[in-house]
Amino acid sequence: EATVWDVAVHPLYQGSGLGKQMMDYVLDTLQTMGTQRVSLFADPDVVNFYQRQGWELEPQEHRCAFWYAS
Repeated sequence: EATVWDVAVHPLYQGSGLGKQMMDYVLDTLQTMGTQRVSLFADPDVVNFYQRQGWELEPQEHRCAFWYAS
């Protein structure tokens, strides 16, 4: 199990795909290591960023989302 405490991209580079590339790398690496569950803590204003990548909000819709390895 692993936890990601948000990802920060400088405003000049937001929207360029850099954040998605970093998250893809992190998740691919964790999956290669056999990690079966990743918890993500993010501020409410960036939850949509993570939802677009397939993260699911936890049932009570707090500032946390979960990813499960396939």
